Amino acid sequence: MSQHVSSKKAGLPGRLLIGVTGAPGSGKTTLAVSVAEHLQRSGVPVGGFVTREVRIQGSRVGFDLIELGSGQTKPFARAGVGEGPRIGRYTVHLENLERTLAVEVDEAIKAGRVVVIDEVGPMELLSEGFRRMVRRILAESSRALLTIHYYSRDPLVGEVRRAVTELVTVRRGAPLSEAERLASLLAGA
Repeated sequence: MSQHVSSKKAGLPGRLLIGVTGAPGSGKTTLAVSVAEHLQRSGVPVGGFVTREVRIQGSRVGFDLIELGSGQTKPFARAGVGEGPRIGRYTVHLENLERTLAVEVDEAIKAGRVVVIDEVGPMELLSEGFRRMVRRILAESSRALLTIHYYSRDPLVGEVRRAVTELVTVRRGAPLSEAERLASLLAGA
């Protein structure tokens, strides 16, 4: 079951920033994808990205970025040796994140689309461009959903937690009925 922690913030009329958090594997990405799909089926334009695990023979070997506007998929992190910074056993491909931010997310903000960011977490926070874009979303976006790493103590994660209009904590096995409610809120904002 999901737990809702709500706090209303002063801000622009009709402005709605939703934060989704929960332990790893709790369903944050699944919820973000479901909200984006509900919005798109309703004709509400969405931009941003989600990350998906890449598995080979049942083993996780990395993560891909999936752009919600274009549907393009780009490698984000891969297990093993490679160029770029590392988080645990993964090499992070920051150049792909930076391209997604420069085109997909920037366009979504400019066009007033619902912005979905999955996730404000350790791999993404390696990018200064990502940090700037998150702050820009908090300042400029009228409707956004950001998944937030549950355990991070990064100051920007704290900033996001304080800035969201509503914070939803998901628990493993929670029903996706929450997606309809959040999509409805974002569509009406």
